Amino acid sequence: MENEGWQVFRNVWEAPRAQAVCRLLREGCRHKSPDLFQTRMDCKLRLSIPMHMFQKQVADEVVSVTRSLGVSDLGRIDVKTLRCIVAHPGAKRQADHVDSKDRTFRSVLHIMSRRFFHVGGEHIKLNAGDVVVMRGGVCHAGAAHDLKRPSYLVHVPVGKEPQNTSPC
Repeated sequence: MENEGWQVFRNVWEAPRAQAVCRLLREGCRHKSPDLFQTRMDCKLRLSIPMHMFQKQVADEVVSVTRSLGVSDLGRIDVKTLRCIVAHPGAKRQADHVDSKDRTFRSVLHIMSRRFFHVGGEHIKLNAGDVVVMRGGVCHAGAAHDLKRPSYLVHVPVGKEPQNTSPC
């Protein structure tokens, strides 16, 4: 991968499609109790939501785009492991972590609305339509969410090992 095990692919999703998917994610969250969602890194303003709570077409599209990047050649994609990650205004910076220690594992993050991210010692602005691919063992963290509205991404784990987040 381009940058020590990670790469940002810019504008993979066309803007109207990223906006439509973001709308579907927002709508799906609106009608569910927050008690159904798992907090990320002990921050109640950063949530992880299983994709089965959303329309099936969202997961299908995300998997299709992931496959178009050639990432799925490295391992399997289990649709049951896909998660929507929502960062609400005021969410604190995540602790540095790896999604897996297995270097054959890949985390694919489909960005559906603007957000900021820390990876490889860099603070990166990500826009709707960008996709981040990281191999297992890459230390990263979601940035503090200072924007005035929630931000959405879909996390697609690719590989044999189940997602196993641990500190760097």
